[in-house]
Amino acid sequence: MGGTTIPVGFTGVQLDISVDEDGIPHSVMDYIKYRFALAHPHVALTAKEMKEDTTKRFYIQDLAREDSAKNATIQIRKAADREFIKLSSNAVSMKRVLRLLSKTNPDRLTSEQVENALYEIKNSNPTQFIRVATDKHLERKAEIDEMVTSGILRRIGNQVIYIDEVLGDTIDDTIVHLNDKKNSGKLTVLRAKLKELALV
Repeated sequence: MGGTTIPVGFTGVQLDISVDEDGIPHSVMDYIKYRFALAHPHVALTAKEMKEDTTKRFYIQDLAREDSAKNATIQIRKAADREFIKLSSNAVSMKRVLRLLSKTNPDRLTSEQVENALYEIKNSNPTQFIRVATDKHLERKAEIDEMVTSGILRRIGNQVIYIDEVLGDTIDDTIVHLNDKKNSGKLTVLRAKLKELALV
């Protein structure tokens, strides 16, 4: 196979790699050429991969794959839009999401600024936006973040600390700790401190 080549030319070569319901290729020779191209060290799977890898001189243009990838991106953006619309009816939830997605303190922003900032984040990183907006622990995570920002809790690395007590080695550990019924008194105290600072 070392000397095998497929003439491509400047316009490329079109291959029929479709198969019937039994998985048998409609054009056996085209299918063999396609499999050969896939395994060839100079052939990239996409134009982007070819541009980024100097060892690649050709790429496979798979329109069906490109359409699927494009549609997947569209579906993510649509899902982000739906979550944004849900959030926009709840100012508190919008602030929580913004708090976790940016280094901004949403309490210092107007409602319009919060919505604008969140809209920009949703457009620039829809996947991350969806992950945070749909997080079942959103309220608690935002609360912990607010306590850290206010100085009630401290963060050293990933650890969350109250005075000298490590509440958790990660944010998730801290949530488990504060959600534990036996720690409900501690959570009440932390919330009271947060409320006091909000009134100052």
